[in-house]
Amino acid sequence: GPGHHLVEQFPPDVDCARRRIAGRGVVRREGPVGGLVDGTAHVRRAAVRILEGQVDRRPGAVGGRGLRVPAGHAPEGEDGPRQQGVQCRVAPRQVRRTREARQDAAVPRGLPPYPGVKRLAVQTEDHPMKYLTFHGTIPKGQYGGGDMWIYALGKYQITKDKKDGFYFRLNSKEVSGEYRIYKIKEKEFLFERVDTPQINYLHDRVEPMLAELMTVVPPASEYLFEVKWDGIRATIMMEDGQIRITSRNGNDITAQFPELSGTDKAFRGTCALFDAEIVCLDAGGKPNFKKVITRLKASGETNIQKLMRTHPVKVYIFDCLYLDGRTLIHEPLVRRREWMADAIKSGQSPFRISEAVEDGEALFAAAREHQLEGIMAKRKDGKYLPGRRSDLWQKIKVRNATECVIMGWTTGKGNRGETFGALQLAEWVDDQWWYRGKVGTGFDDAMLEDLRSALAELPRTPAPALQGGAVMDEKITQWVQPVLMAEVSFSMRTADGMFREPVFVRLRPDLQPGE
Repeated sequence: GPGHHLVEQFPPDVDCARRRIAGRGVVRREGPVGGLVDGTAHVRRAAVRILEGQVDRRPGAVGGRGLRVPAGHAPEGEDGPRQQGVQCRVAPRQVRRTREARQDAAVPRGLPPYPGVKRLAVQTEDHPMKYLTFHGTIPKGQYGGGDMWIYALGKYQITKDKKDGFYFRLNSKEVSGEYRIYKIKEKEFLFERVDTPQINYLHDRVEPMLAELMTVVPPASEYLFEVKWDGIRATIMMEDGQIRITSRNGNDITAQFPELSGTDKAFRGTCALFDAEIVCLDAGGKPNFKKVITRLKASGETNIQKLMRTHPVKVYIFDCLYLDGRTLIHEPLVRRREWMADAIKSGQSPFRISEAVEDGEALFAAAREHQLEGIMAKRKDGKYLPGRRSDLWQKIKVRNATECVIMGWTTGKGNRGETFGALQLAEWVDDQWWYRGKVGTGFDDAMLEDLRSALAELPRTPAPALQGGAVMDEKITQWVQPVLMAEVSFSMRTADGMFREPVFVRLRPDLQPGE
């Protein structure tokens, strides 16, 4: 019959890390199940009394199976790899009736994320029943010392019994799927997923969440605040020691950044999907967008290797969508950040945590003082909404600036006769093009030539249907396919939505129209 699985997370002490993995849990065929996990692990567990050959198969007999997925982080200063595991609880009938103890097994590499991935489970020592629903803090120095919290809560159902194992289904917002576990030799089992997940966070494209542009810093009590990094937005997929980097428009850009390929010094965990920004920093520690775009557009192994030395990158990770066999997008931001911080090693690789603070006004003042792009405000209780723009995330820029689409250009005069006079701009809003005016300042000679070449390659088009104010210099405008994105600053927007005193800032090859 149906049962419940309860999952908790907590960081271990050093002794737990040396023990590699330990677990506690309890299961019954019906009713609540729960427990904790010690060690540096996101640990997955399932009761496997059947694996011991102790299940009473008579009608009405009491059985016991369930799943719990706890996790913790390595103690500060630990250099060893973070362990993952599934705890398979095997409880004798007489023990389960007294509710005093239960048996566990550890799967050090975590919950299998999709079919074809098998994890070894090894039986460990017994643990008392009192850990069933505990959450809180175990004092340092005690077994499993550290903070613990509920990680997942749901139901399970045995779907098929086998000679040396069984199939079971888990149903919760955190973990949902069908799995198989079976014995291979004394105290050792194999654990695998048998159904295909609706979303494979490690292999499918998962579009990043987008922010609304705001002009005022929101209330500190409801938000966390981060620096708005001026770089390339990317998702970082980590699986069994391999890294794949995907740009915001879905391109695999892993080869552009070979220095990001190693995971041993960067992460604790088996598999994960992070949201991040790739940046190049100048001598003063400020992001240099031009350098990071040079890295993005580089070609040829020799050139890429050279730029890796002259334009090194850092990756600021600010969210975690998936970690060690389960999605985190339904968790509140503060919980996702706890898991994210748990999975990233500090100071040993180009990967960094994008720090968050609670004083948004002070951070915005600092961003203005240091001439940074701006800040991000994110609701503490907000979920992660893949591919959606939401005011759960807000971007507040130091200057009025936005990304728009180059729709065409006007004929140039004088020293601009060989390039163009101005660029015609529009934004895609509510499935329509809205005209924002033209921009003719902010270009240096190199940018004029780059834009001239880029525009010359685009197909000419008839005049597009534009909402908003009247088009300026329409008779001398050449319209092109709207695919080039640009960032433009301005003093304000007019009543009909046009940019006042616009200044061209830069091209945005990392973006595409409609984003």
